[in-house]
This record gives sequence, C-alpha cells and structure tokens, in this order.
Amino acid sequence: ELLDAVTGKVKKDFGLTRLRVPPLAGKTVISTGLILAAPELEAGAYKLRLTALDAKSHSAVRVIDIRLEN
Repeated sequence: ELLDAVTGKVKKDFGLTRLRVPPLAGKTVISTGLILAAPELEAGAYKLRLTALDAKSHSAVRVIDIRLEN
C-alpha cells in the first residue's frame, strides 16, 4: 500500500503479488524487486507499506519513506 506520508491514508493499494521463492539453502533473506506504477498520484512524500505472508499465515510488515517525482 502507498500511504500519504502526513495523514497515513491509503492512496493506492497494489493488491497481492505472489513471489517465486527459490530454495532457501539456509538463507533467511530473499532479495526481490518490484515495479509499482502509480501515475495518477502527485509528486511528493509517501510511505510504502509492504506486508509479507508465509504459508503458515505468519506475517511481517515494513514501512519505508519514499518520494515520488514527476
């Protein structure tokens, strides 16, 4: 979800994305990249909230500050 940096209001919900997970082989971190398009939003400060969910319904949430520029 992309949130307004000031109010915390959801500006865009990107929905669910299923990742293909390689064999972990002892690793606890999986690197990945996503392209998230939001051309309808104005330039400015936002927060990106990412939620990861595993097969056993365990979740982890991370929020990062980002800035959109035109």
